[in-house]
Amino acid sequence: MQMKRIKIGLLGIGLLGIGFSNIWISSAQNFLNFGEFLTVYFEWISEDVPNTWKYIDVEYDNVRKWTALYQSLQKWIYMDLFPNLDQDLPTDKYLTQDFVTKFLSTKTDNKFNAEKWEKIDTERTKYMIEQSKKSSVWNTRSQIWQNLLNDIIDRLDENYIYPNDISSTKLEYGAIQWYVEAIGDPYTVFFPPKEAKNFEDSLEWEFEGIWAYIEMLKPWVIIISAPIKNSPAEKYGAKAGDVILKVWNNEVDENTSMTDLVNWIKWPSWTFVDIEVLRDWEIKELKIKRDKIVLPNIEYELLDWWNCYMSINQFNVQSRAQFRDAINYFEENNCSKYIFDVRNNPGGWLEDVSYMLDYFVPSSKNIAMIKYKNNESTIQASSLTRKVMDKDVIVLINWWSASASEIFAGVIKDYVEDSLLLGTKTFGKWSVQNLIEYTDGSMFKYTTAKWYTGLSKKNIDGEWIKPDLKLEDNPDTEMDEVLEVAKIYKF
Repeated sequence: MQMKRIKIGLLGIGLLGIGFSNIWISSAQNFLNFGEFLTVYFEWISEDVPNTWKYIDVEYDNVRKWTALYQSLQKWIYMDLFPNLDQDLPTDKYLTQDFVTKFLSTKTDNKFNAEKWEKIDTERTKYMIEQSKKSSVWNTRSQIWQNLLNDIIDRLDENYIYPNDISSTKLEYGAIQWYVEAIGDPYTVFFPPKEAKNFEDSLEWEFEGIWAYIEMLKPWVIIISAPIKNSPAEKYGAKAGDVILKVWNNEVDENTSMTDLVNWIKWPSWTFVDIEVLRDWEIKELKIKRDKIVLPNIEYELLDWWNCYMSINQFNVQSRAQFRDAINYFEENNCSKYIFDVRNNPGGWLEDVSYMLDYFVPSSKNIAMIKYKNNESTIQASSLTRKVMDKDVIVLINWWSASASEIFAGVIKDYVEDSLLLGTKTFGKWSVQNLIEYTDGSMFKYTTAKWYTGLSKKNIDGEWIKPDLKLEDNPDTEMDEVLEVAKIYKF
């Protein structure tokens, strides 16, 4: 099995220190021909090239083996900076300044087939090489890393004793995963195709199973981010934040994909699945009866003649219409108090939570501000949306209210005069991720910005949204104590 070399892109090579005058030049004149230039230049920059360059067969017809030029070309070709073609090289042609300039500035393709060759003296060539040291084109560290990686791949291909155990696809995806993980940002993750499909499915999870959101924090750390309200997962004791250790006798490890885990847990209804989880550093054994899942994004009801309740399970494009229908229902029933429940809501899309907040933010006022690396932008409230800012609003929050849930709570607090945040502090994630899909099915989710509330410009990344009134639900009772307090609370 032959592994492919990994190309990082167009990378320069560092000019490392052999003195120009120490290189022997055969020409008696004070000019370099093309063959001498290749030898001189590459000997001057090639200290870090792994020894496997020696295995390269140079195909140029007029370059003899064992010569200094042949060895230099082996290194050039090994570094993928020069083509390896079955033809003659114009080794006796003298250099032009234009040619040297182009040669030093980028990777060489087939530029040596120039029609005009005019002499450039040795001192001028030396000066141009020295100046190229200062150019941003040359990136020694990146080239050394590429050389190291390619050398390891070559050695595995040639000498590894268990060649059948090597999967080039697995190694290539694995290298990218570890590279991304080294950043240290838990929200910047690369997903190979199989994991990418299940990450996408986890955003809108519908099948026969335990009714819970499952999130892959890292390719080998999978948690229950939230059991759905009144779900089998909730009924049989699963909690938000449970780290899944084992399903049946299948242990979750660095090789477990979301596909594996989902296949272990789902199917069929009315059967049980044994799940071992880690909770508060204690191992818990759960036995959950599966059921057919119809996952609601939003649930709403009239609690009494003045209290309207809405549970928002996630923010996505489908939840927009459901939110609009719920607001219409609330208005038809003349509710004076709106209770929004974003407990255990892991978040969603910025555009969708902004759509919902439009009802509570004055026209042309900022809903949110997004700060990118080099600029910032704002999301403003529309003048077309019907406003419902004269209501009493309570938002129920807890530790597993994250991301879009936090901006929902924060903006409500910013703009609604009679508003209350009730529960416990939130998760503390206000960073924004981009999700890139590649043609091979893989995905790259990476942090590109932080968002702030539009009015107070508050950012709580790692600091949380804190409740105005702190209250925790008692897990040992069937009553929802937090909701009961919200129903009787008066502004």
